Amino acid sequence: MRSNELWKLLPTAFGGEDLSGLNRVDEKMTFMKRHHIDFVDVIEEVEVRSGSEDDVKDSFIDKHVAKWRDVISELQALLSMPCASPVVHSPTFPESIHGSSKSKITAGSTTFNSGGL
Repeated sequence: MRSNELWKLLPTAFGGEDLSGLNRVDEKMTFMKRHHIDFVDVIEEVEVRSGSEDDVKDSFIDKHVAKWRDVISELQALLSMPCASPVVHSPTFPESIHGSSKSKITAGSTTFNSGGL
């Protein structure tokens, strides 16, 4: 079984403690709400034969994607919500690692700028 480093890396980037571990769901949810983070599946639908439902390896799933989620449309829908803001907050990394303390993400015709917390 390979290790998922997300819950070690993400909180560390925000100056927090490692949240890896299966029994820390409440702490992970609190962290996500505090930093306005959410996740979306990029795969909407996978077609598998009967008996293969338990195969969750990336190499298997990648070969059986039936439909990809339209992430750009979902981002645009979020931006049209009254409480949404086009500014995305992200951690500030030292220039030696990131090259700059600011980053820009472009999704379609919408640009998301971030400049640290």
